[in-house]
Amino acid sequence: MDFRILGPVEVVGDDGEPVVLAQRLQRRLVAELLLHARQPRARSELIVALWGDRPPSGDGGSALRSLVHATRRALGRYGDRLGTSPSGYAFLVADGESDLAAFRDLAGRGRAALDDGDAVLAARLLAEALGLWRQPQLADLATTVAQARLLDQFRAARADLIDARLALGQHRGALPDLRAMVAEDPLHEHSWAQLMTALYVTGSRAEALACYRDIRKMLALGHGIDPGPELLDLHARILRDDPALLFRPRGTPAGGRQALPTVT
Repeated sequence: MDFRILGPVEVVGDDGEPVVLAQRLQRRLVAELLLHARQPRARSELIVALWGDRPPSGDGGSALRSLVHATRRALGRYGDRLGTSPSGYAFLVADGESDLAAFRDLAGRGRAALDDGDAVLAARLLAEALGLWRQPQLADLATTVAQARLLDQFRAARADLIDARLALGQHRGALPDLRAMVAEDPLHEHSWAQLMTALYVTGSRAEALACYRDIRKMLALGHGIDPGPELLDLHARILRDDPALLFRPRGTPAGGRQALPTVT
């Protein structure tokens, strides 16, 4: 079976047919349980995640029991995957069935490959990890805290993929993704450093320096702080035209024309 929560919740049976969870609360329940697959979630935690501080009746216990019953019925012959324990409810997921577990495994292996200096392997693993995410991201996840944590993991993997592509000389191809990333999170300094590096290596030194002025101004106006060590060091290196910034690994074609996946 496949259990997918990185976009809208999807459950696919072992026969390849989708299992329809028509009610959004059912999908939210499945998503919340899949966050902690195999580990029971306390009833009180689920009630807060699904209804906040305003459960539909009393303490929310009866509403949760009704929802669990309806969800099991919607899952059909897979209903026993939604298990009950003295401490709450759990979703029983086997190895290889969860897109969240697959993402975390691939992203971790990609990060390790990057740390080991194997940028080609890192790029492939990280692109595969990011390819598991669907739009709209985390659409049926009820808990905003959990959403934020997972989105942080997505962004970290995306940044690692950019680092791998830059290590392989993919500077020009990475520029559209980097511009989108700094627009999405304009105070994320590492994304600005990646963008400045890509601009400098592709011959846009003036624009790279302009980017530094932009992020320095935003940090000063918004938080009263200066850029961190990474940006300060990169800015100094660009000003002195440090030749190490133009380093391209052996075997990597100019302009980064290797067939590596892009960030999505």
